[in-house]
Amino acid sequence: MDEINLAAAETLECLSGLLEGIAGSLVLLDRGDTGLSMLSLILLLLIIEPLVRHPDFRLFACMNPATDVGKRNLPLGLRNRCCCVFLQPIPAPPGRTCVEIEGYWVPQGEMEPALDPSYILTASVKLNLRDLARVVSAGTHPVLIQGETSVGKTSLIRWLALTTGNQCVRINNHEHTDIQEYIGCYSSDDRGKLVFKEGMSVLIDAMRKGYWVILDELNLAPTDVLEALNRLLDDNRELFVAETQEVIKAHPRFMLFATQNPPGLYGGRKDWIRPLTRLAKQNTQTADHTLPAVQVLSRAFRNRFVELHFDELPSGELEIILHQRCSLPPSYCTKLVKVMLDLQENIFSPFMDCSVYCHMGGVPEEFRHVVWTQGLRRMAMLIGRALRVLETEKSLLLAEKGSGDDEDVELIRAASGFRLVATMNPGGDFGKKEVCNSVLLIEVE
Repeated sequence: MDEINLAAAETLECLSGLLEGIAGSLVLLDRGDTGLSMLSLILLLLIIEPLVRHPDFRLFACMNPATDVGKRNLPLGLRNRCCCVFLQPIPAPPGRTCVEIEGYWVPQGEMEPALDPSYILTASVKLNLRDLARVVSAGTHPVLIQGETSVGKTSLIRWLALTTGNQCVRINNHEHTDIQEYIGCYSSDDRGKLVFKEGMSVLIDAMRKGYWVILDELNLAPTDVLEALNRLLDDNRELFVAETQEVIKAHPRFMLFATQNPPGLYGGRKDWIRPLTRLAKQNTQTADHTLPAVQVLSRAFRNRFVELHFDELPSGELEIILHQRCSLPPSYCTKLVKVMLDLQENIFSPFMDCSVYCHMGGVPEEFRHVVWTQGLRRMAMLIGRALRVLETEKSLLLAEKGSGDDEDVELIRAASGFRLVATMNPGGDFGKKEVCNSVLLIEVE
């Protein structure tokens, strides 16, 4: 039982019977009965037998000292029934040079450790740093960090690498990421001969030299890239290069980090649609059918990582960062954070009312026969808001290719009431393609 001193008093009270000697066990009183009187409860206690405790059952609990924030001591009646063991801070591992980070010893790289004075360690950032340092100190396990944008996923890894003297490189994944960016590609040499050059591969170079690698936005990487990383994520930490038939083993100091935004909140390659999807989520009270399709990592692939989740920074800590990093007065920092929070909450205030009739002036007579389900209301609201708010200059340029004569150029501007609405089946069907990011896309289940 981890962090037992954070459990509620009622939860700890339920464990009292389990700690009554070797034969102590639990009695389940909650049978789903309702409306029982006090006499019925007493009779129920007399007839219910405790659970049979297995002879090999053991109970272990751990807790941080009560001096930490939010931590409290266990009740004496419960603590006296346990055998308490106090653990001292972990000593430095012998035989290798390490740097102590938040009570954990992280192996030092080939560079001299340095501190970045511009990086502000607030309370939440220190908690994230402690979790990250604990994973890194435990071995060379791959680490996957998931969190909102600008919570400090990449910057915290870079700060830890700089503090421990490890070289850190970054690979940014996107929809057009190619496997050649990871393992290299064929190119011509000085004599015009086609040879394979792995010097263009940041990953292979980091594996040979023992660098730290950050794979940003891993859930945006194509499937072939993820498949190529499978072998590297195993315990043998190898990468097979098919072009040269070579197996590359990772350096002992090599570390692999990956970051990603929560797939349920960001539309994968469609981050620009977030305002509309947020609107639909607030109006329909569900997130399952309001968000566009996202590249979600498989459970088998994610199980190869140690996952860490970073929450958003509190507004008070944002003020501290602005004050110390930008040397702004505290009053200005408070106003800046307040403006940011107001924008996040109210910038789409015209969208908050889910009533289609209020925003669209009622249903036209020719559509009175339509049954306006929740999905249809959502689609009508999104289209109406998109046509009204996301107004752009609609024009068509006609010219002869390569003519170079300005007189042959004709610019046709659309009338103010012109609207263009298109429908499509999801990409991935036979012969179907995805639309480009310049087109406003509203996905409907």
